[in-house]
Amino acid sequence: MATVKKVVGKETAKPKTTINFPTRELNAWLKSHPSWTHNDWIALLEDLKQKGYGALVNAKEGQDSVGLFLETNRKFN
Repeated sequence: MATVKKVVGKETAKPKTTINFPTRELNAWLKSHPSWTHNDWIALLEDLKQKGYGALVNAKEGQDSVGLFLETNRKFN
């Protein structure tokens, strides 16, 4: 009778994708924008894409997190 060896494969973890959050850029933007329009928002998203944050701002969740940051950190006079 032949012996059969059971080979168990190693599980591979999915690589984690880390997306840096543009805190510095958003704080600078807030200093010059105490309030903003929809066009300002669209321009900000485009600027962030140009600076390498496309993976963040192309996703709805990323846009939501940027918006939450802005609303939370805006200074009211």
